[in-house]
Amino acid sequence: RWWLLAAAWLALLVLGIWGFVRQADHLGIDVPFLDQLYFTLQLAALSYDGPDEAINWQLQIARFAAPLLAAGTLLQSASVVFREQFARWRAGRARDHTIVCGLDGVGSRLVDALVADGRRVVAIETDPSSAGIASARAAGVPVVVGDPTDTSVLRDARVDRATRVVAATPADGVNVAIASALRSMPQRSGRSPLRCSVRLTDGDLAHLLRSTELSGGDPIRVEFFNVHER
Repeated sequence: RWWLLAAAWLALLVLGIWGFVRQADHLGIDVPFLDQLYFTLQLAALSYDGPDEAINWQLQIARFAAPLLAAGTLLQSASVVFREQFARWRAGRARDHTIVCGLDGVGSRLVDALVADGRRVVAIETDPSSAGIASARAAGVPVVVGDPTDTSVLRDARVDRATRVVAATPADGVNVAIASALRSMPQRSGRSPLRCSVRLTDGDLAHLLRSTELSGGDPIRVEFFNVHER
């Protein structure tokens, strides 16, 4: 979109300057190039300071296209600036959804599979430059950028109304910490226990933790899994 906007602005500048040059030639006046550029840029603010005579078709198009292009650029800029706030607002409206923490290869494939199955999904990713964020957003999934071990981030993803949390980051320690953070949060009144699936790359660790107290009891039901085992 940014490349398209840049190309549109370039075309507008060419059209506007061309129109002012033709107008000056028609009226027999000498208008410096910088003035022509300035007059063209002013069109974006619905301001036309050129002569009222000999307004050619280039200027007519530029006069109407410039404010529309300026509005489009403003909206595109706002969508980037407020993208995170909009994602958190969408996440705040989720209910009976699955929260996927981590958008690396495993997390991204899991999000795609859940969406294809018709499930509601909210994702949490620590790295704002992760390629998985763009992939999830393209699938219509709101992404909360933040630390999934932080209870405030989990609240932003509406863990109180979720049915399952999948801790799928590449780090075993982070995934276990996510489960611990969930257990430290207040109990959910009137709802079934939250299911938490914890991805562990170490198969022996997954086997060991299945027998610990962390994997049992309300209000969180924790399940440890190893992708290679499965």
